[in-house]
Amino acid sequence: MKYKNFFITLIISVLMNGFLFAQDIIEIASGQANAGLLETTINNDVDGSGNRLSPNRIYKLMPGIHYQLAPINVDNPTGTIRIVGDDSGKKPVIIPIATNDIGPEGSVINGSLEMKNVHYQNYDDIGGGVFARFELQGLNRKLTVEDCLFEFAQHQVFFCDNVTQGLVLEFRNNYFRDLFWDDQWWASRVFQAKVPIDTLIFENNTVTGSGMALLQQEAVCNYALINHNSFINNHGYVILNNYYFEAYFTNNLFYNCQIKGEDSTVIKLEPDVIPTCIMGLDTIDTDILLADYMVDGSGNLIAPYNDIGNYKVYASNNIYFNESTLDPYYNGTYNSMGWGAPVSYLNWFGEGPWKVYVPTPWMNERAKKLYADWPNIVEENTILDQDPQLNTEALSAEDAEQLAIWNRRQYAVPDETRIPDLSGYLFGDGNPLTIPGVETEDGDGITKFSDLVEDLSYSANIKSTLDGHSIGALHWTDEISSFDPDESLASILQGYNNATGVELISNNIPTEYNLDQNYPNPFNPSTNINFSIPKSGHVSLVVYNVLGQQVAELVNQEMIAGKYTYDFDASELSSGIYIYQLNAGNYSVSKKMMLLK
Repeated sequence: MKYKNFFITLIISVLMNGFLFAQDIIEIASGQANAGLLETTINNDVDGSGNRLSPNRIYKLMPGIHYQLAPINVDNPTGTIRIVGDDSGKKPVIIPIATNDIGPEGSVINGSLEMKNVHYQNYDDIGGGVFARFELQGLNRKLTVEDCLFEFAQHQVFFCDNVTQGLVLEFRNNYFRDLFWDDQWWASRVFQAKVPIDTLIFENNTVTGSGMALLQQEAVCNYALINHNSFINNHGYVILNNYYFEAYFTNNLFYNCQIKGEDSTVIKLEPDVIPTCIMGLDTIDTDILLADYMVDGSGNLIAPYNDIGNYKVYASNNIYFNESTLDPYYNGTYNSMGWGAPVSYLNWFGEGPWKVYVPTPWMNERAKKLYADWPNIVEENTILDQDPQLNTEALSAEDAEQLAIWNRRQYAVPDETRIPDLSGYLFGDGNPLTIPGVETEDGDGITKFSDLVEDLSYSANIKSTLDGHSIGALHWTDEISSFDPDESLASILQGYNNATGVELISNNIPTEYNLDQNYPNPFNPSTNINFSIPKSGHVSLVVYNVLGQQVAELVNQEMIAGKYTYDFDASELSSGIYIYQLNAGNYSVSKKMMLLK
């Protein structure tokens, strides 16, 4: 018995001294001799029953090129697969390699996924693509992608339709480069999530050459922060979703976006026959996919989602600009209809020709009315038709004509028999085997995005009135070193409060982070957990058992600075010691509590 008590004391001591969450890291060597090592190391981390041995292990890629021969397929329902590049120099590169002319299919992860500081080629070495390179499945999944370079996409890089609830997406400081796929408009996406999204953070990213860049079609998004991104040369819908409860579209550059326009066949699908716009918005209703917590037992919206007066939507300090090189296509120069617009022969509603509506408006009549009628829905400080003067030409006149040819072929124009050359539409060379280097397309990798051959900063002096930074993604300039996402979010929330006339009560905002001891403790079956955050930002509050397995997630969202109380109900858990951990900004702390039944 004394040995049992000793080990119990030892376990509690380890828990109290913070050793439970020591990082589990395994290094993955690069090079041709280690082809397939990445996926076999991840896939084989299981016991005889197929259970994950290390559900939260970090797979650290050593510098160089990693050759992927097979998918990463794992069942990891309680943990996060973490693929992290060594940060001592150039980003490690992953190239899928075809075997007998068949490339590795997409990776499927029943769990959460984190990717940081890697360069992933989404086409294999012979130029083949797949439906999705990474698919997430299950409940309460989180996808975190930071400081990564992704080139190419056939349909999408990330597929999340099989995460049925609790989906959290965080993309920060990435470049999705040359996603163009010449088979159709609708593909070449960063992600597809035709399911309810709890939290979507898309901040300081660049997307070029995509179709439907962020596809959240006809599903509610509870919270979205789309901040400081650059969308350049995107021929399809940049953001295809209109259903948000709380959303901030701020400090973004939309440059040559939704180039194809819309023809009458698509517009007739809209209930009010109004063309889709860049900054779309609609009301939340039961005709779209909703999270379970938004409806009652009869499927009706519950408070606060049943009242549009409770929405928070803020569009501010965005630039929307189309280059003059697109004017010949927009003005109908390539057809003889005399409509002053492109033409479509798509026949979803009978034979064409149909008029194509271009350029795409910033807001359509539906969105304008919502912004005008509701004081809690705000659009301000939008910069339209002002050229920010990119330091690399986005679309030359020659390349704009080639893109017009491709669009006309997609619109089934019968007299368009020319074959377009779209190589100039890409900033890179379109070859998955040539690795970008410093201002070259045949190098050995990059450290930062400004090393690339293109320079997507701009020379116009345009600064955000919210946080003072240049509008658009900041990784093209030295401003990235001074960018603080918490401070930027605080400025956005302050801007929204100023616009809606809500005064922040500063004396109620805590001056420091704090996590209180739960009360009561010990407890049965519930206890309260209090914490304070002095800065707005992303907050997570998670409960673990003594094995380090997550048993509850109380918070995982963006929060305004303040003091909070959460009730933890442990009715379904067994007696024992549990750890609750708060993460907010750079602050992280864990405390133990005891459940006695």
